[in-house]
Amino acid sequence: MIPLPLPDDDRSAVGSRLEQICADPDLHIRFLNTLSLMEHIGSRKIMLAQPRVPDGAMLKHLAEETRHAWFFKRAAEKLAGRMLDYDDDALLAGAAARLYMDRLDAAISSAIAPGEGPLPYLYMSLIIERRAIWAYRIYQSVLAAQHCGISLTGVLAEEDLHHDKMLIGTGTRDSKSQERMPVFCAMEQDNVRRFWSAVEHRCAHC
Repeated sequence: MIPLPLPDDDRSAVGSRLEQICADPDLHIRFLNTLSLMEHIGSRKIMLAQPRVPDGAMLKHLAEETRHAWFFKRAAEKLAGRMLDYDDDALLAGAAARLYMDRLDAAISSAIAPGEGPLPYLYMSLIIERRAIWAYRIYQSVLAAQHCGISLTGVLAEEDLHHDKMLIGTGTRDSKSQERMPVFCAMEQDNVRRFWSAVEHRCAHC
């Protein structure tokens, strides 16, 4: 399989905003909790996509995404010194985060005909993992530079593995994968820019 290129969004602008977020404890708590929410939504979508008898690979993916949600939740609660829910006042652009996940899922599912097996799950996972790798690498560099005491090394290693497995899965199961991937990547890029615009707006008004 040809490796899927990472997104070409402005890394420096995202990195600068993440530096601001990490330097402000309240923003950072909300951001960590928002990442937890997004990982949780992803894990729920995996669960809903499971066949009646899921295989071990899908269960492992579900377990790891659930653990990522817990990882970010634990980091947010440690920084906050209290338990956090997923209400809007504990999130950074929570509504936009939910819309990002749901719009992308709906767009990919509607583009794939019924009866094509696990392809919606595989493509949704692949596109999300691609974005997560891109974003978490930038975030990790900011965390390290600011000595935040949080490391995404383990999360990134698992996201890399998920990405590669989904890439192989779509390539072997779908003869149209080379046509579909640019379309799905463009959909994701449009949706993530809406989400990040909401994050920028919240940061400017907090």
